[in-house]
Amino acid sequence: MTIGGTATEKNTNIERRLTNLVRDRTALRALLHAVSRVEELNHSEFPVAVEAVGLTGSALRIEDAGDIDVVLACRHREERMKEWWEFDQILRKSVLMLLEMAYELSYETGRATMEALTRIYRAELLELGFKEKWLNNWLPFLTISWLRYVARLPAVPRLRPVGLLDRFVRKGWSGKRLEIHVDPLDEGCRSSRLATATGVPYIVLWKRGQGFVEPSREELDRFLRAEHQKLKHLVKALIERDVSTLPTAYMDILGALEAEEPVCPPFTPQEWCTATARLYSEAKRLLIQRYNYLVELANTEHCDTRELSELNRKLSATLKELEALSYIVNTLSNSRALDKIVENIIYGAKSKASFGSFLQELKNYLIRNGSRIGVRRKHLHKLLEDLTSKATTITSPGR
Repeated sequence: MTIGGTATEKNTNIERRLTNLVRDRTALRALLHAVSRVEELNHSEFPVAVEAVGLTGSALRIEDAGDIDVVLACRHREERMKEWWEFDQILRKSVLMLLEMAYELSYETGRATMEALTRIYRAELLELGFKEKWLNNWLPFLTISWLRYVARLPAVPRLRPVGLLDRFVRKGWSGKRLEIHVDPLDEGCRSSRLATATGVPYIVLWKRGQGFVEPSREELDRFLRAEHQKLKHLVKALIERDVSTLPTAYMDILGALEAEEPVCPPFTPQEWCTATARLYSEAKRLLIQRYNYLVELANTEHCDTRELSELNRKLSATLKELEALSYIVNTLSNSRALDKIVENIIYGAKSKASFGSFLQELKNYLIRNGSRIGVRRKHLHKLLEDLTSKATTITSPGR
């Protein structure tokens, strides 16, 4: 059923009709943003067209999702590829010059972005052969890190337009992390850099030429069953320790289940060692408990759509919890990580070496490094608050 014609029309009506499906209101706002950007993209000179926009993941199940996963079904526009390859050829010849501009801009302003570089060095870029519309529509969506990466390669690879799609769609978004996945409708839209949604179940909520659409009960049921099969396949690979099909992100769970108790660095105060050992034990105990619960969920029978939706939510939430717990267990059993934390406390000038400062530095280290590898910061913070509270019950000085 079609709800509206464009992303900017009847937003109130759209939110009211989709609110029962998209549980997270921020995700609904992200969907409206993504569709607005997609409509702009489809009317631009961009050599990629998006035919449909959908959602997948926890935003469809819970009211406070961690990340928002938007799926774009796209195809390339063959009629615009000739000019794209002209742009690509100039770009590859100019990588080192662009990198020099970026270094100069960073030195003068403290930070360099492709958007700023395109604006400030516009005359120089035109002299290099870039066209005005390339500078308006394409170049700003590259990254400085891409320039640095290709500058180290013996030959600069061709740049596919789909590689700029996520930055184009995310522009102007502020809020939770917005992850863009691509469902390629042809080979021209395949990208090794972007997450490919091939085989990933998702609900289509907007179609080119139709606007927002409301999925039917049959479509929702197919989505839930496809999602369940994917989750069940993942859990089965984890339980059977099938490393040939298990995604890399979940390999660490197997390692954590076999991890050994941490060895405290030399010259570390005894109460620090005791607290670390107890924190590890609490995390390992909870890891095993949640793993056993996952096995139980995997054997749960379901009947109707509502039960299946709840089961999928529990499976997904437990997998994310296991991912966070395995990260904590593996880090605490890593002697190098503990050495670094102890050095920061004892030899660093930022805080006095005390039991409290050690615990705080330990939590900060785990949260800081965990968020860098994709473990949700909010989830880690709550877990560590609970774990450290239990771990220090009998280890705090004076108790």
